[in-house]
Amino acid sequence: MRFDIKKAIAESRVKFTMETKIDLPADVFGAQFPQADSAVRVLAIVDLVRAKCLREREAQEMLGVQRWELIERMREAGTKRE
Repeated sequence: MRFDIKKAIAESRVKFTMETKIDLPADVFGAQFPQADSAVRVLAIVDLVRAKCLREREAQEMLGVQRWELIERMREAGTKRE
């Protein structure tokens, strides 16, 4: 009998937090893109929802938006079907 790690993870009730930090030089986006930090954060969160690593409700809370706003952001990022 083989041990199925994916099944074990799916069945477990263990919850963990992962924080990712990306350090970019200040001039990568420049003065033309003052909202770049925020946009990158939104893209990362909606991509985690797409990958099913994060639930829509959790993403809503993290972004401080309503469900329809999250759906719209996901569409803009190309991660939500029409």
